[in-house]
Amino acid sequence: MITNQDIAMLMESWEKLLPFIPAKDREDAAMSFVTLLDDYSVDEQSIVEIKQADEHLEKALNEYYQEEESIDDDWKEDEDW
Repeated sequence: MITNQDIAMLMESWEKLLPFIPAKDREDAAMSFVTLLDDYSVDEQSIVEIKQADEHLEKALNEYYQEEESIDDDWKEDEDW
């Protein structure tokens, strides 16, 4: 599990790197960052805080977890079959 200090370091890294990412690539970069956060099992409270900190990450988190829910729903439908 990732600590609050780790989250703070990751967010600081994102904020420092963001100006170097071309605007057209920020959505993809945010999605990659969100995937990294999920790999580290970031807790729900931290996700809420991250969403409040950056609009690109908020959008990517919403998309990422919406896709994940859709996959889970498809899995449950298959089990019912």
